[in-house]
Amino acid sequence: MNRLRAMSNSTPVYTWATIPAANTVNGWTVFVSDVGVGGSFWTSNGTAWYPVGGVVALAVSGANVANTGDTNENTVATVTVPAGIMGANGAVEVIPLWDFTNNSNTKTMKVKFGGSVVYSIATTTTTSCQMQYIVRNANSASSQVAQASSGSSGMGAVASSLLTGAIDTSAAVNITLTAQCNTAGTDTINLRGYIVRLIKA
Repeated sequence: MNRLRAMSNSTPVYTWATIPAANTVNGWTVFVSDVGVGGSFWTSNGTAWYPVGGVVALAVSGANVANTGDTNENTVATVTVPAGIMGANGAVEVIPLWDFTNNSNTKTMKVKFGGSVVYSIATTTTTSCQMQYIVRNANSASSQVAQASSGSSGMGAVASSLLTGAIDTSAAVNITLTAQCNTAGTDTINLRGYIVRLIKA
């Protein structure tokens, strides 16, 4: 229904690259066809654009991507965060679901933001894990803060200091998920699906 309404004359339709400057259309709500699963609605407050409801799913997948056969660190998924979409205080949430061979060999899975590792788990005698990891812009489009990589959840109290970053999100940024087996031909890591969401309110 929302998508049909967006295609009517009542709601302007843009791509993220062609959306008007927020300060020229204060109070407008528009449909952005290339941001979110099936597109998304955005509202201008006269300073910046915000997704209606504060959250938009940038990518959702339930496809199984298998990593096996070698000991290289292989990219199994990439999601691009459009240039400037996070603003100074937006955040991205990454939720991948993995399963893997249960043995004493190490299996390593990582989340990278702009090429920098923000989450890594190395596991042996377990079968599956789901991470939930959030990278926040720290009142600047080129400064980030995130919880230190620890455990399999990305939540809870840890002894390590927060991670900080200096990725310029005014340009497009890739989020990459990687998998690395310790033993070729024996172990498999499966990326069973993932969700990447933008949170901006």
